[in-house]
Amino acid sequence: METSLELDVLIFPDEVRLVTPEDIAEWELETASQVSLPTPRVFVALYPYNPAAMSPNYETAAEELPFVPGQIIKVYGDKDDDGFYHGESGGLSGFVPSNMVAEVPVDDEHLKQLLMQQGFIPVDHTAGSTTDLS
Repeated sequence: METSLELDVLIFPDEVRLVTPEDIAEWELETASQVSLPTPRVFVALYPYNPAAMSPNYETAAEELPFVPGQIIKVYGDKDDDGFYHGESGGLSGFVPSNMVAEVPVDDEHLKQLLMQQGFIPVDHTAGSTTDLS
């Protein structure tokens, strides 16, 4: 009966040694610090948007994100040459027309997380603007 044993080793110019748990933890920390995850920005929908009916390009409407006024949208990166952001909301992701949303300046990470969890900012339908958060 053959038994095989697998070992991880580190190979250096002057030595070869077995990998320790500390080596793995150090490697994971080093690798994680090199990976840059984009920080989402918080936007709010100013108007309703139904891509199937409103998209300027019907061929890409399926790749666009539908939303309603007051809906919070996580946006990643800058807008593209066509004026669209890439965002997520309500478990969906897609392109977001920049002229239909506004950025919500939030410096506090806790408040940012609360807004994203809540998913909506109350909208004053009589004035047509979002409710003041101050």
